[in-house]
Amino acid sequence: MPPALQIPPVPDPQPFTQTERLSVDGLTWLRNLRTTITTLINTAFGAAGTPRPLGGSRQISVREAAGIQDAIDYLDIPVDWTRISGYTVRAQVEVRTDDPSTSVTPSIANVTDGTSDAGVACVAIAADYSGANQKQTITITVPVVRARKLYRLKLTPSDANNGVYGIGYLEIV
Repeated sequence: MPPALQIPPVPDPQPFTQTERLSVDGLTWLRNLRTTITTLINTAFGAAGTPRPLGGSRQISVREAAGIQDAIDYLDIPVDWTRISGYTVRAQVEVRTDDPSTSVTPSIANVTDGTSDAGVACVAIAADYSGANQKQTITITVPVVRARKLYRLKLTPSDANNGVYGIGYLEIV
């Protein structure tokens, strides 16, 4: 019979010194704080910097009519302003028109309060969105009453003669 395998005893780990214990506890505290903040941001909006689609279309125009219109297949995006103090909410919007005689102005409407933040008029027709004012950033105004609000992409054609297109994303930075 072969000899029994001898396993040497494992020494007890040395306890942390007071300085090491504080360092480990501090690191754990910081990790927990980071997790809590990330969870709050994700709950309020989605991960910071993660774009949330507002809807719209690059192929289907809003109906040919002058005046403010909801984007095609719009999505109302909730923003809980009580949880994102100190951050900026902005929309990245792409717009175009079928003909430069018709302009389109994008806006992000706070449908909860009936207010909106508008971009600038665009008359560019480039299908690759490389024209002037086709790509816009619209910063959302912080509401006076910090609460949960819903935001929607809207497009305003200057007339009913040509199709206009727009698509957008909302993000927190």
